[in-house]
Amino acid sequence: MRKIAILCNSKLYSSYSNKVKSALEAKNIQVEIFFSDNLDINNEKIFEFDLIYSRLSGLKWTYEIMSQIANNGLNLIPNFDYYRLSQNKYISAAMSQKYGIKTPKTYLISTYPKFLDENLKIAEKIGFPIVLKPLYSSLGGTLCFKIENEKELKSSMANLLKCHHEGTDLIGTYDYGIIQEFIIYKKLVRSLVIDGKTVVCGYDSPKNNWKCSVCLNPDIQLYESKMMPELKKFNKAIYNAFKGEIMIVDVFETGTGYVFNECNNACGLFNLEHVSGINCAEIIADFLIKKL
Repeated sequence: MRKIAILCNSKLYSSYSNKVKSALEAKNIQVEIFFSDNLDINNEKIFEFDLIYSRLSGLKWTYEIMSQIANNGLNLIPNFDYYRLSQNKYISAAMSQKYGIKTPKTYLISTYPKFLDENLKIAEKIGFPIVLKPLYSSLGGTLCFKIENEKELKSSMANLLKCHHEGTDLIGTYDYGIIQEFIIYKKLVRSLVIDGKTVVCGYDSPKNNWKCSVCLNPDIQLYESKMMPELKKFNKAIYNAFKGEIMIVDVFETGTGYVFNECNNACGLFNLEHVSGINCAEIIADFLIKKL
């Protein structure tokens, strides 16, 4: 029997991994889920599997796992290069800009207080308001801040650094972050993109011209727009830049077109399934089987 391993960060975040597991098992594939928070890559039977589907996020403890799997020549989806390029949000912004994809101006910064003046110069160069984010996606965007002035910049830097010192940065490291240009947008659109093809899209709209969440909001809407051909073309360009076999792509819909926000591989897709009626786990399972 063919065997697929699924990697996820911890049992706490394994609900969608379990749905993919069930879809694969219904197709006579043997599946086991491994959790990175207690995984010893040198002593695990993970190397016995025909394919490894990674739903890991962040780089704190997962980078080494992904690197070792890739270095051992195992069949890894998404591939390690996509993981490396997409998880670090400064690198992903630079990558998308390199490929001519419209992306907010993005600067790498340190959140330590001694860098406040330097960060303030960056913010003033871009022009307030600006956005401060962790270097790695975490906690559904709750640590993303819209900043209007120096006082807010200082307090937001302190909030990220506090997470770092408290050891709550289980996904990434908060002593670094990114400052980005603030994008005025109508919708935040999330797409499941498999092998370069857009499978399904949902969206949320910002409250008070600022934040929304396609990750945490159970009431996202199905994205049905006359701009869909343009969105599919935009998603294809992102795929061509990052080459992720299974990608979750978030873009801003603005008054002048689309702007790249980020791409991931570990997000749950229950909300997209609910609003669209499309069984994304089934589609992912079929794709993984083709790659065996």
